[in-house]
Amino acid sequence: MPAQLIDATPNVYGNVVFLRWGDFRSLFVANNAPIFYAYDTNKYTVFSQIGPILFACELVVSTQSPNIQWPSSYPQSQNDVDVAEFTGQWLDKANLPIQGISETAKMLDQLTRIASTLKKIEKLLKKNRRAIQAL
Repeated sequence: MPAQLIDATPNVYGNVVFLRWGDFRSLFVANNAPIFYAYDTNKYTVFSQIGPILFACELVVSTQSPNIQWPSSYPQSQNDVDVAEFTGQWLDKANLPIQGISETAKMLDQLTRIASTLKKIEKLLKKNRRAIQAL
């Protein structure tokens, strides 16, 4: 039977609060908290301590993600996007003191919102192409 991820977030195990990557990222960025990770054969466990609470996030590497029974609220495709973001944007900053990371993260969030808005505009333009050409 494939491994299964719990279909809820946050999950609390003892003194550790597990979050999905997006919520975890927003939390450590907002608090300008350092992040750390451990890697085993099939996943990254990323964590950050904010005050007395340890927050964590598990990201399954794409070669192993087909072996997971994914909850409907967090499909494999989203995990793979989250892994790509972590490894591309944060891996080299993890396990180090973080300075100025909140500004970088804010820019990344703004660029993500801009890209989303541009996609919406593109859809509207495609949908209304004839009306626009008639002008």
